[in-house]
Amino acid sequence: MTILSTEVNHVATPISFVPLLKICDLEALFRVDKRTIKRWCKRGQLPQPVRIGGTNRWRLQDIEEALDMQP
Repeated sequence: MTILSTEVNHVATPISFVPLLKICDLEALFRVDKRTIKRWCKRGQLPQPVRIGGTNRWRLQDIEEALDMQP
């Protein structure tokens, strides 16, 4: 029995995990304060966070896509 896999057509496929970023990760990445991150989210410049266990997390892919769309 494999714990971290899903079965599709009786073939074990590994589960891929999506990296999630905390607000401190975004602060370090952009070199801004958390208030700026929150303001950018409200303005739509960054994607809205995913709420997990009462904390905000951002999908790495969503942040990368937002950066690609910046002029």
